[in-house]
Amino acid sequence: LALTAIEEAWSNALPRVGSVSADRIGIYCGTSLSGTTELEEFYDHFLLTGKTNNLRRLFSGDFSKIIDTIAQQKKILGPRVIVSNACSSSTVVFKLAKADLESGKVDVAIVVGVDPLTTLSAGGFTALETLAKERPSPFSMGEFGLALGEGAGAIVLTRLSGGGKRGVCLSMVGVSADGYHPTAPDPSGQGTEKAMKQALVASNK
Repeated sequence: LALTAIEEAWSNALPRVGSVSADRIGIYCGTSLSGTTELEEFYDHFLLTGKTNNLRRLFSGDFSKIIDTIAQQKKILGPRVIVSNACSSSTVVFKLAKADLESGKVDVAIVVGVDPLTTLSAGGFTALETLAKERPSPFSMGEFGLALGEGAGAIVLTRLSGGGKRGVCLSMVGVSADGYHPTAPDPSGQGTEKAMKQALVASNK
């Protein structure tokens, strides 16, 4: 999933990015369940057969495996960053990528968010009773709930050059941490408000 998204983003960005040294390109990945599919398949095989002969599948479940695979296939030698903090993972890596671009650590940042649909996620949200019984209806006053899926998205970020804009300008990203509950956000919305204000204030500087 991640590789497909990156291929599309990179091919679209290449005419604008031009030639960049491999050690000046960074990969920033946000995910909450990367590699879990491989771990589940390994565990299911062990339960059925009692054998652990496919250890490669176990090690491929490591969270860092996804960015290592991307870097190897794209021959990228710059920073590799992976963040896993549930639903906000991809937002946080935008902030980290922007910081590295502004500091001059990288010239190009490939930002990707990816998550597979797993038994773990399905079981977890079922236990939390947060799945919609019918079609989800966001922001409605009726029955609440969500529908699980899987997917990936990628974007290529560069610094502005020559005083002119190239494509979309990412002004600022705000992040915060509620520390309110293991699975639920603070119902007061203070954490969300803090992140939004942080982004708005920083973008006006």
